[in-house]
Amino acid sequence: MALLPLAEPADLAVRLRTTFADGSPEELAAEALIEDASAQVRTATGQNIYPVETDTVELTGGDRLLNLPQWPVVVDVDHPLVVVEYDDYATSSVPLVDGVDYVRHGHQLIRSPGPNAGGSDGAIRRGGGDWAEKVVVTYTHGLPEIPPEVRAVVLSVAMRGYVNPGALRSRTLGSYSETFATETVGTGELTESDLRRLARAGWAVRAHSVRSSRRGSW
Repeated sequence: MALLPLAEPADLAVRLRTTFADGSPEELAAEALIEDASAQVRTATGQNIYPVETDTVELTGGDRLLNLPQWPVVVDVDHPLVVVEYDDYATSSVPLVDGVDYVRHGHQLIRSPGPNAGGSDGAIRRGGGDWAEKVVVTYTHGLPEIPPEVRAVVLSVAMRGYVNPGALRSRTLGSYSETFATETVGTGELTESDLRRLARAGWAVRAHSVRSSRRGSW
């Protein structure tokens, strides 16, 4: 499934104080840079951000807390949360009920600690409050609009690539010499500043993203 970019070429044009003609090389370059920057942000945060409906994921349980990988979770009449738990051999399953078998807190599903439920599925709804080893969840997640802080980071990365596509430190044209600030060198990757900005806005940054982008102390 192709994911939508987290900003638009028109957003970049405004920040560059220019306009892009439809289908021009400049607009195509802006689109490509924004798509690349969007992918970088999604990799760093582990989040799609835009809404995805009826997404089905297989999760490993084993304890009382189960984290849905994408958030925010959308649950309403049109977007049900379907949770199915399997036995240890994945040969039988049972749908679980919100507020009975578990409670939802944000993107976390907390297993009810009560005794085994009666009936033929009692082996699956076991006591002790632990999830089975295999849980399949179908749910809707994401935001209808891209948060300003996420769009700002995407555009910052795209702008660096647009203004300085060759990632030059400096350039000289005749008698004219220009030196680029380190933060404007267009590597196409998130900087430490970008990662901190996402983290401060509540978008948890994956540890591997921090390590791969680190150039000094955090």
